[in-house]
Amino acid sequence: MTLDERAELDRFGIGSQAAAGARQQFYDQLRLLPGMLEADVFAQDRKIIWSTNRSLVGQTVDGNDGLEKAFASHVTVSTSYSRPVNDPENQWFTRKLEKLHVESYVPITDERGDVAAVARIHKEPDNLQQMIDRGYVLVWSCTAYAVVILYLVLLWFIHRVHITLGAQQQRLVEAEALCAFGEMSAAVVHGIRSPLACMRSSAELALDGDLESSRKNATDIVVQIDRLGAWVRDLLAFSRPVTRQDQQVDLDSLVEQCLSHFLGQLEKSRITCEFENSPSGLSLVLGERRLVMQALANVVANAIEAMPNGGALRLAVRRENRLRRAVLVVSDSGCGMSPTELQQVFKPYFTTKPEGLGLGMSLTKRIMERFGGAISLCSRKGEGTRTSLSFRLA
Repeated sequence: MTLDERAELDRFGIGSQAAAGARQQFYDQLRLLPGMLEADVFAQDRKIIWSTNRSLVGQTVDGNDGLEKAFASHVTVSTSYSRPVNDPENQWFTRKLEKLHVESYVPITDERGDVAAVARIHKEPDNLQQMIDRGYVLVWSCTAYAVVILYLVLLWFIHRVHITLGAQQQRLVEAEALCAFGEMSAAVVHGIRSPLACMRSSAELALDGDLESSRKNATDIVVQIDRLGAWVRDLLAFSRPVTRQDQQVDLDSLVEQCLSHFLGQLEKSRITCEFENSPSGLSLVLGERRLVMQALANVVANAIEAMPNGGALRLAVRRENRLRRAVLVVSDSGCGMSPTELQQVFKPYFTTKPEGLGLGMSLTKRIMERFGGAISLCSRKGEGTRTSLSFRLA
């Protein structure tokens, strides 16, 4: 009760000078608290009986939740603010608010345990603020350090990946070279087998025939040898880079020349051959005659091998109006292919023949694509195969 100057101290046996000294000592302790912004002391009637801001002394504060709670609960009520609050009461602070301040209502009890007054203290926790600032600096420093470490790790990882990819690329180049060499070797074997078979057939017929037939078969052997030499030259031309200098190719004369090379095999296999000449305007296409000859020879050779017991071979040229192309269709009545075989027919080294190499159709596909053409197959098991060679019109 000594804090309130209005109290009758005589009946408590306390002198006015002693009470004034005690009050002054208490107020000095409040004023000298670290980080003090403002200190107020409220009497039981909610009137400010002392304040660091003397202009507030004598004012009565109503409706303050923190103040009422401190009087009612006998416990300290505190509220923290992370930034300045637009409160009229805060305008009386002796200095400007910074980032963080705390408002506390501390109940002051008498000898009977009743709340005689409440001290409201506004203060800035400097130590806490410094710790928070140091925490921010530490967090950002650790973040920057982690970013630098992560960057160095990623740089090392990229360097290792670059070295590894370089080594793998070198191995891939070597493997590709070996694959190309193997493919070229297999292609040579594949191309030689057909002329050799024709020469063997002609030689066998020459042994069993008269002088005139022997001359004819000897002529066929010479033709097949010339075909073999031309094929080797074509293979060398195929291995050179693409120049895109397309030539005009007469499909009719090319088909007739190609079929003349297979007359011996067609006769021996009892295969009938029919060629339907090109309609008007479809005979001339773009390509390279030697390569087109090789592609067509591969298709015809496959058709003949698919009919070992005889059959029918038909060739015809059709117009593909949608793409303005000429399509050479080669149909046979051979054994045909299953859907699974049809999906893999253009893969290198895939073959359905016991002694085949599996390079004929893949080589044909590469030849057709070399000058902007295309190849497609349609086949059913036991019903034959239809091969379509698509050419750009000249």
